[in-house]
Amino acid sequence: TPIQYLIDLRAAQLAGVPTGFVNTSFEVTDPTVRRIAVHVLDRAQAVIFRDRASLANYRVAGGQGPATVVADAAMLHSHLHTAAAPTGRVALAFNGPATEAAGLIPAWIDLAQRLRARGLDPIFVSNEWFNDAPLWRDHLTAHGLSAAGEGLDVDDYVGFLNSFDCVVSGRLHTAVLSVIAGAPAVPVETGTFKITGLFDQIGFDRPLTVTSDWSAAAADHVSDIVRRKADVVISQQRLLARARDNVTDALTARLHDAFPTIDSPRRAIWPHPKNLPKVMASSA
Repeated sequence: TPIQYLIDLRAAQLAGVPTGFVNTSFEVTDPTVRRIAVHVLDRAQAVIFRDRASLANYRVAGGQGPATVVADAAMLHSHLHTAAAPTGRVALAFNGPATEAAGLIPAWIDLAQRLRARGLDPIFVSNEWFNDAPLWRDHLTAHGLSAAGEGLDVDDYVGFLNSFDCVVSGRLHTAVLSVIAGAPAVPVETGTFKITGLFDQIGFDRPLTVTSDWSAAAADHVSDIVRRKADVVISQQRLLARARDNVTDALTARLHDAFPTIDSPRRAIWPHPKNLPKVMASSA
C-alpha cells in the first residue's frame, strides 16, 4: 500500500504537478521502502503526518521536507452522535495481520469470553473486513462468537457502532468513528505506535497495549466503561470536538501555504474535478 501511494505522488511530481501527502503515519520498516518514501516526500509541497512519532521517524530516515503534524482527519467525518440506550453489546476490532503476527488473537478471544461471562454480548467488527475476517473466522466459529458489519459504508458503519455500549479497537479508524458514533472507545495498541500517537495527542487516556495476559484487566476496564457509558461519551466527544476544530484550522492553513494558487484550501482535501490537474493530494 505505501508503494502505491508513493508511485502516485512520484508520477505526479515528474509530470510537474504539485503534490501533498496528508493524513498518514510513517511506520514502514523496510529499508528500501523508507528510502523511496524519503525521496518522494522530500519533493512534496505538503507532508502532514498524523502523529509526532511519524515525523520523528521520517527525520531519522533522512527526511528533510517541510513536514508537520495534524491529527487524523477521519475525526472530521459526519456530526457527533449522542449515546444510544444501553444494549449490552461490546464491539471488538483488532488489526488482523498485526495481531496474528504477534500471536495475540487468542488474547482477544479470551477477552470476548470474559465479557460474555459478565453478561455482555461481544461482537467482532472491522473497518478492514477483507484483512481481518479471514484471520478471526475460524477462532470465532470454534468458540461460538459472532461478527457483524461486513459491507457497510462509512455512514452506515458509524450508525452501526452507535449500537454498542463500548468499542474496543486496535483499528485506528474504528476507534475514531466509534467516538463520533456516540459509543465509548477503548483504543488498543498492537505492534506499532499510531493509535497511541493519535489518542495521546488529542488528550484521551493512554491506549491499552494488548498482551498475552491482558484479558482479565481489559475485561474489568471495559465493564467499568460500559457502566459509565453516558459520562464517558460526553468526555470523549468534548475532546474530539476540540480536536476537530484544530484539525480543520491546521489543515486549512497548511494546505493554503503549500498550494496558494488553489481557490479554496478545502479543495486540496476534497478536490473539485476542475482542480484535479492543479494538485495531486494523497491520503493514506
